[in-house]
Amino acid sequence: MKPLFAVLFACFGASVLADAPGPGDWRQANERVQEAGGWKAYAREIHKAASNRPEPSVSSEPLSLQLAIDKALALNPALKQILSSTPREPAHYLLLSSQQKAALTQEAHLIAEVAALWYEAVAGKEHVAQQSQVTEVASIASELSGRMQKVGNLNALHQAEEQLSYAKTKNDLARSQLALEEAMEKLALRLQISGDPMQIGLPSRLPEPPRSLESLKLSNTDSALLSTATNNPAVLRLLSETRRAIREREEAFRLVSHYKNEVLPLQRRISEEHLLHYNGMIIGIFELLKDAKQQTKVVDDYLAALGAYWKADAALLPKLTALREQLSEIRRDAWK
Repeated sequence: MKPLFAVLFACFGASVLADAPGPGDWRQANERVQEAGGWKAYAREIHKAASNRPEPSVSSEPLSLQLAIDKALALNPALKQILSSTPREPAHYLLLSSQQKAALTQEAHLIAEVAALWYEAVAGKEHVAQQSQVTEVASIASELSGRMQKVGNLNALHQAEEQLSYAKTKNDLARSQLALEEAMEKLALRLQISGDPMQIGLPSRLPEPPRSLESLKLSNTDSALLSTATNNPAVLRLLSETRRAIREREEAFRLVSHYKNEVLPLQRRISEEHLLHYNGMIIGIFELLKDAKQQTKVVDDYLAALGAYWKADAALLPKLTALREQLSEIRRDAWK
């Protein structure tokens, strides 16, 4: 099936010049369209856009997050060697050497760093895909307004507004492409990947958020024990940073869940109603194009929230690792 805006562009010439139906006629028109499966076909396309997760690109060896972490570890053979002989079971943590504990802490920071770069690059790729859709819709609206203005069916003000909207979306697309290139450069540099960074195969989608978030809260007992550590100021700062990281992760999860469970379904419903009204000739092509812009904007907002959640999740890992290390120094098995 062609993208929605491509279908609209192919058929707008006849629809926008048609006479508006009289009162009551739109219901019969909708029934005829529905019998033909027309608006349902549009609705399926709009549903895909509102979910709007672009299909993953095909790559011979896509750079998954785990592969990126493995590449970063391979750049540090000494760390990788220590980790290979370090047991990960909670019961063994107190028996680890200081070198092994330090290696686990270093690994946590490495994972957080690489994950943040990887999420930024994948999010940038999705953002460019979304902005490309917005730009294409604006291009259709601009060309349509120009044709209609030439034959006297649209005033010059409306046509200028559509042209301005198209110019702005082109600028937004250029900025998003530049941001993607910068993100890919940073990822390639960190992993020491030679060649054109834009040729690195990345997934087209960020991972979906979890259905529920495990509650993380430092107990009063652990806080009291940590406050007795010999280095007070540093530990207190770590406690504060960890609590803030937990709150940021929780808030990011709340926001992305709100978009996924409430905002996107509502936008999908609105888009389906717009398509139904358009096929019944209640609204015109410009209203439908405006809705197409809005739905891609909502999806882009969701993707921004999703990227923020995964970055907050990655940033929390080294904080928790450092706290567990501090608790182990006062003979607490906190590696669970």
